[in-house]
Amino acid sequence: GDPAETPRQSRIGRGARNPFGETSDDVLPGGAFTVVVPELSDRFPSSAPLAQVALCSPACVKRLRYLAHSSNKAPVLIPGVSSGWAEKQLALLLNTPLLGPDPAVASLYATRSGAKRVLHAADVSVPSGAHDIYDEEDLIIALAKLIAGRLDVQRWR
Repeated sequence: GDPAETPRQSRIGRGARNPFGETSDDVLPGGAFTVVVPELSDRFPSSAPLAQVALCSPACVKRLRYLAHSSNKAPVLIPGVSSGWAEKQLALLLNTPLLGPDPAVASLYATRSGAKRVLHAADVSVPSGAHDIYDEEDLIIALAKLIAGRLDVQRWR
């Protein structure tokens, strides 16, 4: 084979066609990655999660399943900032692990208050501050506790 070919390109075979009618040159430009665009994706709002758009496209899910299991490497679904029901469902359909927290758990810790609770539970040193403030009364109580605990701060005066 060509010394410039990646091991995967030489294993698939140059010019060979996969079940989707693509050659290895189409699927593996440079051997880096493959872009899969769900059909009708332009009809979804740009704010729609990609996993949710992919789930609305049976052809996209079929294509992703093929790509995920056509190599000897174990596939993993890595969501963005947080995972939701769509990422979890897509991982189940693709039979791949989801590298992220369960959506129900993620929502508890995906906020500043949640992060502070985790850091406090782990005895990590964090700057003075308050968390879990949901209304004006919580704000007043938290501010009073901060002032009482840090009388040396000049800004309180």
